[in-house]
Amino acid sequence: MSITRRSVLRRITVGAVTGGVVGTASSGVGRGWDSTAADEYVVGIRGLAGLEWAQQLSTQVWGEFDFGAEIGQAVVGRFPAAALDVLQQSPLVRYVETNGTMHTLEQTVPWGVDRIGAMAAQAMNRTGQTASGEPIHVAVIDSGIDSDHPDLSVNLGDGVSFVGCTDCGVGNVCRESWDDDVGHGTHVAGIIAALANGEGVVGVAPDVRVHAVKVTDCNGEGSVANAAAAIKYVADRGWHVANLSLGGSGSRLLADAVTYATERGVVLVAAAGNDGPCSDCVNYPAAYLTVLGVSAVDDDGALATFSSAGYGVDLCAPGVGIWSAFTGGGYEWKEGTSMASPHVAAAAALLLADGETHETVRDSLTATAEDLGLAPAAQGAGLVRVDWALGVEESADGVVAD
Repeated sequence: MSITRRSVLRRITVGAVTGGVVGTASSGVGRGWDSTAADEYVVGIRGLAGLEWAQQLSTQVWGEFDFGAEIGQAVVGRFPAAALDVLQQSPLVRYVETNGTMHTLEQTVPWGVDRIGAMAAQAMNRTGQTASGEPIHVAVIDSGIDSDHPDLSVNLGDGVSFVGCTDCGVGNVCRESWDDDVGHGTHVAGIIAALANGEGVVGVAPDVRVHAVKVTDCNGEGSVANAAAAIKYVADRGWHVANLSLGGSGSRLLADAVTYATERGVVLVAAAGNDGPCSDCVNYPAAYLTVLGVSAVDDDGALATFSSAGYGVDLCAPGVGIWSAFTGGGYEWKEGTSMASPHVAAAAALLLADGETHETVRDSLTATAEDLGLAPAAQGAGLVRVDWALGVEESADGVVAD
C-alpha cells in the first residue's frame, strides 16, 4: 500500500478526535537544542522530500539537520502518536527516536584533597608516577577494595585476603577474595587513588598503583596476627607505602612487623583512632615511633571531636565529611581518622614519586606541615600540605608553579 500525505493527515486527524492534539507545524521559535520533552522526537529521513514531509507532520519543529546525500537529514520536534506510527513504516524514514538527555560528566574534588594542596600538585603533574612513568605502590591494609569500581579498577593492582569475602548487604560482590565487605577499604582507596577521569571523585595521587590487603571482615574486625602478616606481606612485595586505617592495643608481634617493614623501606601511615575526646589515647600501630600517626580535623581546622590525640600523632589531615568511593561502584560520605590517614599516605606516595626516599619522607612532610594552632598532641607537626612539601605554590590568581 502506498503512503500519501493525504492518508497520513487523515490518520492524524483520527488520532486528534480520539484524544491527540494536532497543531500546525512551526520551526524553531528560538528554542535551541535543550528541549527534552516526553513527546519530542528525532526523525531521520532520506532526501529533501522526506525532510519537508516530516516537517509538515510535526506539531512543532525545533530544528533540522542536513548531513548530505550519503547520510541523510533529520528533524527534531514534537510529533503526535499517529504521525509517529506512519513515519516508522515509511521507506523514507531512517529512524525515529526520542530526543534523549545528555548530561555533563562531573568530577567532585573532595574538600580534603584540595585542602592539603593535592590539586595544586596535580596541576604540576605530581600524580604518583616517577619520572620514568612507574607508579608508586600503595597498599591499603583494610577491609578490601571494590575490584570493579570505575574510579579504582584501572589503577588497582594485586590483592590478597587474610579473612575472605562475604556478602555483607552493602552492595558488594565477591569477585575476588579481597573484595570489600563493608566499603571502608574502598573509601580509603578512593581518597588515595581515585582516577582523575572527570567522573566521581579524584584522589590525592590518582596515578599510584593501589593494592588491596584485606584483614578485616564484615564487622570491621580482624586479628593482630593478620594485621602483622599483612604488614610483612607488603614489605616482602617491595611496595612503597602502606596505609592502616585500623588500630588497637600494642602488641609485640605487631611491633615486630612494623620494624620489619620499616627496615625494608615501607612508609607506614596509620589512623590515630576514634576514641576522642581524649588526651592520650592513640591506637597502635599509629603510636609506634616509626609509623606516621594521623589525627583528624574538620574543614575549620579544628580537631574532630572523635579523633584520638596524644603521643604518636605526627600529622593531622581532613577526616570529617569526606566524600569518596564505596562498594557497588558508588560513593559515600564518611568520617574518622580512617579517612585522615590516607591523605597522608597518598602525600607520602607523591613525595616518593618526586624522588624522596623512605628515610626522608617523614621529615619532609612534618617540616612543611601547616600549623593550625592546635596542641601538638592534637595536630602533631600540623596539617599535611603536600603542595608545600613538593615546593608547589598557588598564587592568589590561581597560577601554580614550582
